[in-house]
Amino acid sequence: MKTSAVRILLCSGCLWSALMTNSNGQERDFAIKVGVEEVRIDAVILDNKGKQITDLTAADFELYQDGKPQKIIACTYVNEYQKPAPGESPKATQSKSELPKEEVRRTFVFVIDDINLCFDYYNNARMAVKKFVETQMQTGDLIAIIQNGQGTGALQRFTSDKQKIFSILKDLWPPAKPCTSGFGIDFSSSSSSGGGAATFKPAEDILIKNKKPQGQLKESLDAQTAVLDYAIKALQDMPGRKSLVFMSDHVMGVGPDYLYDEISDRAMRAGVVIDTLDMKGLLVSGGSSASDRYLPLSKKTGGIFVENSNFFIHGIKPVDEASKGYYLLSYIPPANTFNNNSRDIYHRVRVKVKRGGSEVHSRDGFMGAPVPSTPVARATTLQEAILSPFQYNDLELRLSSGYAYAPRAGYFLRSWLHLDGKDLTFTDEKNGGHILSLELMTLTASAGNSVQDSRGQQYRFMLNDAEVSRIRNEGIDLNAYLPVKKPGAYYVRAAVRDMASSKVGSGYQFLRIQDVQDRRLSLSSLFVLTPDENMYSIISGNVAMDRLSDIARKWEASRSSPARRSYLAGEGFDYMAIVYNPKPKGGPAPNLESQFTILKDGKEFYSGNPEGIDPRGIDDLGRIPIIKRMDLNTQMEEGTYQLQLKVAEKQAKGKSNSTYQTIDFEIRK
Repeated sequence: MKTSAVRILLCSGCLWSALMTNSNGQERDFAIKVGVEEVRIDAVILDNKGKQITDLTAADFELYQDGKPQKIIACTYVNEYQKPAPGESPKATQSKSELPKEEVRRTFVFVIDDINLCFDYYNNARMAVKKFVETQMQTGDLIAIIQNGQGTGALQRFTSDKQKIFSILKDLWPPAKPCTSGFGIDFSSSSSSGGGAATFKPAEDILIKNKKPQGQLKESLDAQTAVLDYAIKALQDMPGRKSLVFMSDHVMGVGPDYLYDEISDRAMRAGVVIDTLDMKGLLVSGGSSASDRYLPLSKKTGGIFVENSNFFIHGIKPVDEASKGYYLLSYIPPANTFNNNSRDIYHRVRVKVKRGGSEVHSRDGFMGAPVPSTPVARATTLQEAILSPFQYNDLELRLSSGYAYAPRAGYFLRSWLHLDGKDLTFTDEKNGGHILSLELMTLTASAGNSVQDSRGQQYRFMLNDAEVSRIRNEGIDLNAYLPVKKPGAYYVRAAVRDMASSKVGSGYQFLRIQDVQDRRLSLSSLFVLTPDENMYSIISGNVAMDRLSDIARKWEASRSSPARRSYLAGEGFDYMAIVYNPKPKGGPAPNLESQFTILKDGKEFYSGNPEGIDPRGIDDLGRIPIIKRMDLNTQMEEGTYQLQLKVAEKQAKGKSNSTYQTIDFEIRK
């Protein structure tokens, strides 16, 4: 569908302002300027078996705005489903660690409502996601996961790497409450006589008709809508069909639909469909549907409500089916639909299908706020990139961070970043030289996205032709120190912007900084050392030794960069760590030993023998550095490995106290 008209983009599936073509050759024409306003509404049509109907035309639809019929001027079915290759099962489909925007077909955010989910139903949610990844996930899918009990910023980065998703699911913190506690707010009107969950007043007794919720109900609704709003914002700039899958087990009672008009409108303008899954799973007894007692956002955004389902077998099968494609219906709205006077008016929309046995899932309306006719393109700021749940990859960036502690410097992070050189922009100088200007920001943020520590740096490199060629081929390494105020669990985030092109690359890493002042045996991160690395800056925490003039020479060691850790079988690398609190205050000299283990796929690949740590010559026995060499066996196969360093303190009567750290590395061909 190709036209020249101004389009009001109120559709799910809208991408960044660009013209895209899917694998079937259909043009995904979502941002072409025209002279009249146009509304696009997405609709999913299912048959009585829950399968998509894909052969309808404009003549099969009826569309109403504010109760009045509208003329459909265009009807297109957008197919987002990629069939597996012949003989290939979804389970065997290869996933990519980084999926370029142009390859993304569908984007999912799973919101696990662990504020209300009890333990068993929480496991249903985790199993449903796992089953989807194993059997239904396509090669063009991106996934992120939120637990709203972890705070409304606890969004994992979007990824298409199945193993990374499995790891995230494994590391999620389950709720402790059992499913018979009656915890949460259940506004079902049914009563219970003895045993089972506690009973609660129906919604009508708590919510005064046509009034906004108050008290406990308001707090509960605010908690849920806050995390959903956060997820919508995270999805608004994402590509592909965008699904927010809300997974809960408690009915969170409702009230008039108009209470949810604004968040529904935000979901529409972001192109997000909200699906709701009742994680109670298969119910032994019958009863009326709970869909009208959940937040009505699925009904209002064209999503689906799934209940009484075996999530262990089917995963999120109905959501997966509904997200395989959609109809895009366009119409010219009545005059003055979009203007400042109707900004707060919610225009009701209804889509009907004439074919019998059809089930329609579509938006129920939109706000009359005007949409700018000429979107203003602007460069992404470092602050936006570094805090975004989406990992920017206009520049390919690899990040490796580690923590250490020194009495004068306190806690600090040492971060290495490797930038691929192919997308960097070099400015030519009159003297024949070239300039590369980069802006770097690093920070620590809590799971709730609260920034704890941050630092910005700028680099201006004067380069000759040979140096530009080497950077193009091998990339460039940057490093940064970041003082950290206090220990804890953080996301370390970094973003680099090419100041000439405004391209941005970002990366993140989860890091737990141990409290070394509690006098327990602990270990710094493992640091990979390169020939030009000054290990004493790590031991001392001397930030002043982070000399910017040295950084421009480090591209020559790109393969051995601590950010990449990529080696050939038979090569090796030096690494170090610092042991904290090995010696009780006033006690004898510590009796320490270390042992390394190499892991592959979570299993022991090789283990070294324990070796004693000699503290002689160490001025501060409360901080003992360990520096070792790892020589890699020539028979090691290609793949990702983990190096684990364990340090143990032998105590009286055969007892021991131990701590360990790990770091991953790659064996390449």
